[in-house]
Amino acid sequence: MKYKSKIKKKPKIYAKAGLKKQKMYAKADSKGSEIKSVKGVSVSGLNKRQAQTLDKHSIHHTAKHIREMVKSMKAGKTFTQSHKDAMKKVGK
Repeated sequence: MKYKSKIKKKPKIYAKAGLKKQKMYAKADSKGSEIKSVKGVSVSGLNKRQAQTLDKHSIHHTAKHIREMVKSMKAGKTFTQSHKDAMKKVGK
């Protein structure tokens, strides 16, 4: 018979300051509204999942990179393909 451990895991902390890691991206509310722009770039031509993924991705990249990715995805490329193209053209 297996027993559950009674030891509670501590929440992961961000850096040594003891701060909890916070999500830095916009989160669509529970009613299902869509994200309209990411770093000032309109994502109106993308589906909901692409917009949310791009929003999470935007933490690590510039608006120029995001703009290039959106342009590629609207042309029909996948997220990964558009990311690789953006990295070649504009960098991070």
